[in-house]
Amino acid sequence: MKIIKLFLLVIFSLSLYACNLSTDEKSADLQKTTKYQKNDISFSMPSNWKVTEDNGENSARYLFVESPGSAIMIINTYEKETAPSLQEYIESLTSERSNEKFFWGLGSLSNGSTSKIKRTINNHEVNAFKNEYAANIAGINVPHISEFYSFDSKTHIAFVSSQTATEDLPLVADGFNLILSTFMWHEDP
Repeated sequence: MKIIKLFLLVIFSLSLYACNLSTDEKSADLQKTTKYQKNDISFSMPSNWKVTEDNGENSARYLFVESPGSAIMIINTYEKETAPSLQEYIESLTSERSNEKFFWGLGSLSNGSTSKIKRTINNHEVNAFKNEYAANIAGINVPHISEFYSFDSKTHIAFVSSQTATEDLPLVADGFNLILSTFMWHEDP
């Protein structure tokens, strides 16, 4: 039941962020970074980004890291034994997202297309997924992009996803990369 609630919360938040079609996005400020550490997870983020949500425990936890505009990183954690696969997680989010309406029924999000990608994080090649989709409000389509990553500990797994309007990606990509390259689990051995 907790997993379903987390999925619904993430879908709701995706809908809210898609509403902000005209963003005033700012570049990720990497001159100063902020370290975030709580409940066995740590990462660094641009100084002009904020953790706006951190709820639950590692067996069912979600964190939102937001840019000054509408870009967001979402971290969902699960116990390994009950966690969906990364692909199942993505399929669940994208299929639920397409059923959501927002902005008084005038807005919607498409499923888009999902593809497997390879990225280099800390000199290691990792498999990830990219989802390109559109937010539509009153007939205006705004292309968006999400990327999905997985980080394992001994007993838990974190799915880390980024989301932004495609036009804002050049402004926020360095912020996303900073979080991904510094994300760590700190569980007792």
